[in-house]
Amino acid sequence: MDYSDFAFGFSISGAVVTVNAGKIIHGKRLPIIVSSKEITVNNDMTYIFVHYVIGALSGTIDSSNIFPSCTETTLDLPLHLWRVNNGVVSIADGGILHLGYFILPEIFS
Repeated sequence: MDYSDFAFGFSISGAVVTVNAGKIIHGKRLPIIVSSKEITVNNDMTYIFVHYVIGALSGTIDSSNIFPSCTETTLDLPLHLWRVNNGVVSIADGGILHLGYFILPEIFS
């Protein structure tokens, strides 16, 4: 399966993961666009996620070695979990956490 066909899908080259652009759909508002981003994975067990400030007009793609969590003002929506071995990344077992568009409950709109 070619995961680059999906919103928030990915492609890899060595240690670089390119995450596709996608959307956050929230209520009756126009969808929030999240731009594509290249992330170099340097550490084993790295999460790639969408970061969204509630009420903002855009979201970003980021990475962390800690499972992304939400606060009262931000949503960190996990996409993938990555392993790295000798400078080459691969998706971890069970590491595809989300590929499609995010749809937020009406309360966030």
